[in-house]
Amino acid sequence: MACCPAHDDRNPSLSVRRAPDGRVLVHCFAGCSLHADLAYRPWLAPALKGRVVNLAFDSDAAGDAAAREWEERLAPIKTRRVRPTRGKDGTEAPRCRVLFMTGEDDMADTEMPRLEAAGADLSRVFFMKAKPDHGRWSLLEDAETIEEQVKHCGADLLIIDPLTEFLANVDTHRDNEVRCVLGRLRDLAKGRRCAVLAVRHLNKGAGAAAIYRGGGSIAFTGAARFVFTVGHDPDDRRRRAFAMTKCNVAPELPTLLYRTVPAGATARIEWLGKSNLTPEQILELPNDRPRDQAREFLEEALAQGPVAAAEVIERAEAEGISTMTLNRVKRQLAVESARIPR
Repeated sequence: MACCPAHDDRNPSLSVRRAPDGRVLVHCFAGCSLHADLAYRPWLAPALKGRVVNLAFDSDAAGDAAAREWEERLAPIKTRRVRPTRGKDGTEAPRCRVLFMTGEDDMADTEMPRLEAAGADLSRVFFMKAKPDHGRWSLLEDAETIEEQVKHCGADLLIIDPLTEFLANVDTHRDNEVRCVLGRLRDLAKGRRCAVLAVRHLNKGAGAAAIYRGGGSIAFTGAARFVFTVGHDPDDRRRRAFAMTKCNVAPELPTLLYRTVPAGATARIEWLGKSNLTPEQILELPNDRPRDQAREFLEEALAQGPVAAAEVIERAEAEGISTMTLNRVKRQLAVESARIPR
């Protein structure tokens, strides 16, 4: 027995078995026709089901609008005014369930008003239950509990915002540690046939290719099958752009433009059509000096105390900051270094 995909099935009602002559027998005890069972097409493209998707948000450029953007574009819970709503055969796409893991915005005063403004079907929206000790869930240590929650609400899409909020005791700049966590996410997505959308911010490496601009290890980008970049339209700062940076399993999609419009106490997305903008063009920042970036990086890296020089240099290079620029800023900030005897 399995849950029937043709109707809102919370308890298994679909029987699927193979007959002695090799035929596959399908019957829904809730009354769905065979045609309905076989014609079912999930809103999420088959290429997304069981995949990890990565969104890189320019926090300086996109701000809160970035969060509203993915809630409207990628959460498959919307009314007819949000696209896409119909398949190639003209049939309306079914709505799916979405599970949120959010570590920055409050559910009551931020997330729910945004979803309501977007026209979401709130009966299909779920938020990860609070941890008993009031701490943060860990994608590595609490993987089984998170998967159980995905199973419990029948989620087709798991949204993690931001990803780093749920990486306790993980060095996000080390490939092996990052891949260990993402491996668990991949197994969850594949096992539960759900898409995983992870949100992260950009590093300070202006000028680098967009694929290297995501914060932390390049393993975040390498493990994801889809990567998107969100930022301002450089030709009109009132508009924003949603661009595909990486795609491994489907044709590349054009960049989409949008803007935020007032909706009561919050705002919603208004789509403006396609664009030829590239992710690199979206990430171009005016008057973006490498030395300013290096200064911000070094101050942040040393905020908690001394750090091994080799580690600082490695992280700086990962964010597109040269060793020469880093050393200049080091002298300006009067950062002291010393050899530690082994």
